[in-house]
Parts: sequence; C-alpha cells; structure tokens
Amino acid sequence: MRKIITLFILAIGLISCSSETDANSGKSGIYGKWNWEGTNGGIAFHLHSTPASTGNSIQLSLNKDNTFSITKNGKITASGNYDITMQKSIFTGEMEKFITCNITENLQEPLDVTIRGIITNSESNKLEIAENNPDGIGSGFVRIE
Repeated sequence: MRKIITLFILAIGLISCSSETDANSGKSGIYGKWNWEGTNGGIAFHLHSTPASTGNSIQLSLNKDNTFSITKNGKITASGNYDITMQKSIFTGEMEKFITCNITENLQEPLDVTIRGIITNSESNKLEIAENNPDGIGSGFVRIE
C-alpha cells in the first residue's frame, strides 16, 4: 500500500510541474534570427503573402532576454517583449507553446507577420506561429542565425 501511495504522490508532483517546464524548455529552440517565408490563412484561407508577392524582406529576432524585434527591408519596424506560455491548441487539442509578442515600439508600418499564436519548431531551422482560432493566420520563418 505504501508503494502505491508513494507512486501516486510522485505522479502528481511530476504532472504539476510539466506545464511550466514545457513552456520554458521550448524557448531555446526559438532563440535567434528568422527570415519570413510567408503568411497564410484567414477566412476561407484567402491570405497568401510571401516576400516575393509583397516585395518585403522581414526578419524576426527572438532574444534570450525575452525581447524581440521585427526588421522590414533593413529597418526595425517593431520591438518589445515576448512571453511563452502553454495553451490548448485548436489544431491538436493538446497543450502547446504559445508566444505573445508585446510591442513597445512600433513605427506604424504593417507587420505582415503573425507574432501571437501557437508556435511549432518541428525542424531546427523552421518556425511557425499560427493564431489559435479557426480563421486565423499563420506565418512561417526559416532560421538565419
């Protein structure tokens, strides 16, 4: 009986720590500079933007100190702080990493990229941020640093 109680207490302890650990451990894979590859989605999946279609080169920099910046055609257009939390994904039904970029400085240019949503980093050189709603948009990035 003692073994069962001990295992039960251990299991509860591990479960209660998993959300914070998962959110923080996923950060290391997103640090760095990312080139924008495209943004897609919206109502009836009508939005399809790429650097070729917009004429814009966009970089997203995510720093270890939880700051970020967006550079558009060589000029910083937005910067601020970001947070990584866990949120139930509409895509998988599971708890997934969720990024929220809080802009503290914006030079009033459209961003053209999604900076709030479920993040996937399935390959070390790819990052996707997708809004967590049915008609949301998502942006894809490829690592440059």
